[in-house]
Amino acid sequence: MKKPVKKPAKKQRPLVTEPMLLVFKEKHGDRHYHTPNDKTLFRVALAVLTERWEEGCWYYGPDEEAPVAPDVEEKDIPTLPRSLQIEATAKIRDYHRQKSEWDDLTREYEDIQVAVKTEDGRLAWRILRDRSSAEYEGVRLERYDEVP
Repeated sequence: MKKPVKKPAKKQRPLVTEPMLLVFKEKHGDRHYHTPNDKTLFRVALAVLTERWEEGCWYYGPDEEAPVAPDVEEKDIPTLPRSLQIEATAKIRDYHRQKSEWDDLTREYEDIQVAVKTEDGRLAWRILRDRSSAEYEGVRLERYDEVP
C-alpha cells in the first residue's frame, strides 16, 4: 500500500515585517516588548499566555454542563397552539444562543490548554489577539520611530 504524500505546510506571510512594539494593556499597567519579527512575537505571546494560565485567574472553562435543548423541536412548532408557538420559538432561540456561547468558551479554553502544552506561539498569539477586547487583556502591535 502506498503511503500518502504529505503536502508541505503552507508558508504563512509574516505578521511583523518591521520592528514593532508589542503592548499588553493590563489592570496594573502596560507591558511593552520590542518585537522585531514573528519569532519574537510568538515567543512573547506564548510566555504571556503561559504566565496567565499558570496564575489561574485569567481563563475559565464553562462553569456548567452544556445547555440542554428544549423539549420541543423547531419542526414541531407549527403543530402547537399559537399561544405556545411564540414561547417555544423563544426557548429554541435562547438555547441556540446559550449553546453557541458555551461551545465558543469551551473551544477557547481547550485552545489555551493546547497552546500552553504544545508551546504553540502562533496559537497563543491568535488567542491573545482574539481576547484583546476583554477587560485588562488588550494587546496591540504599534509602530515606533527610532532616533535618526
